[in-house]
Amino acid sequence: MKKDMLAENVAQTSALKLAQAIKRRIAQRTWGRVCQLRVEMFADRLVVHGFCSTYYSKQLALQAVREIASSVPLELNIYVGATESNRRRDAPHTLPADG
Repeated sequence: MKKDMLAENVAQTSALKLAQAIKRRIAQRTWGRVCQLRVEMFADRLVVHGFCSTYYSKQLALQAVREIASSVPLELNIYVGATESNRRRDAPHTLPADG
């Protein structure tokens, strides 16, 4: 039982350190151009969230992640051209179904 808890703590610490390293690398490679940057580690994938003004910055962020974690499945949720508040405001509106 203790070994399982120790192994889990080590895994969580390793995941946290990896997420921090990825966040630092993205900030370095993009010159801080990804706003509200957040990196989450899950058992089956890595998820990167943020906002930037150009697709070039998004591509740089992707390359930064792949430099560190090339074999980990990645979900890249970096939105281009808008901040979070603009993205919500500009989201398509749902039309009611006919009938």
